[in-house]
Amino acid sequence: MSIKKHGECNSPRPAFGIITPFLAALFCAAAYFYFQFSYSRLVKVDFNEWVLYTSEGLFTPQSDRYVIIFYSSNVQEQLRFVQNLEIIEKDPIIAIDFYQNRELPSQNGRIYATSSANTILNYLLRFKVTQLPTLVSIEREKGVGQQFKQRYPSRMVSNAEMEIQNQKIEKNI
Repeated sequence: MSIKKHGECNSPRPAFGIITPFLAALFCAAAYFYFQFSYSRLVKVDFNEWVLYTSEGLFTPQSDRYVIIFYSSNVQEQLRFVQNLEIIEKDPIIAIDFYQNRELPSQNGRIYATSSANTILNYLLRFKVTQLPTLVSIEREKGVGQQFKQRYPSRMVSNAEMEIQNQKIEKNI
């Protein structure tokens, strides 16, 4: 008969004790990224509540899908970028001007819009906009009139991307 010394253990618990913090951290990271991605699907906009103004009057959505771009018309590079932006999917573009210039007429599938400061701040917070310009793709919710949901996570446009596009346009002129 063998006598076990005090403190010896034949169970797999010590190995599990080492792996537990790693598994907990992995689970937390996975949950964080899952909810960050799924949050973008939950972002909704109701154009009845958050009214946009164009040079022609109130904006009422006619299409089922839009690309929203947040920009400032006070920055010439951003204005040129918005005016010459080509979207592959050919969805109409709602260009929300942070500088609130209401003189630009809607043309060529671009709807230049602005709103009150509080409404623009709501848009910026809702779509997690931290840099201008930023692109957001939205689509109409089925069976709901003026409510739209975000299709993809917000995409910030870097200064380098704007510069490349503006150089391409200057070469074509």
